[in-house]
Amino acid sequence: LANYEAIAIAATAEFLGGARVVLRAVDGDAGRLKALSSAIVAGPGLTVVLVSTQTPALVVAARSADVGTACHELVGLLAKTFGGRGGGKPDFAQCGAIQASPEQVMDAARDWLVSHA
Repeated sequence: LANYEAIAIAATAEFLGGARVVLRAVDGDAGRLKALSSAIVAGPGLTVVLVSTQTPALVVAARSADVGTACHELVGLLAKTFGGRGGGKPDFAQCGAIQASPEQVMDAARDWLVSHA
């Protein structure tokens, strides 16, 4: 089921600085966000940032193998900005305890992605 949802979400990707990016608030726990983001970036050319709808928020950032986005740097910025904790690797990172609305987190992620395109 996550694969079908991932295909539908990937189709909504926007172009930010020439890159295809998915920024989305979703219901669910860390396991759901991880599974969904992994399914989305299984295809080429995508960066995804999923933010949980509950507060404190969870954030998962991932990228396709052919994309150079440094997900661990993005997540580090979000954790520092909004008081959370997290980490990861260049291709997949996560953080939790984010004290901001999903919209605030997605706006900050969008700004970072545009500036690092």
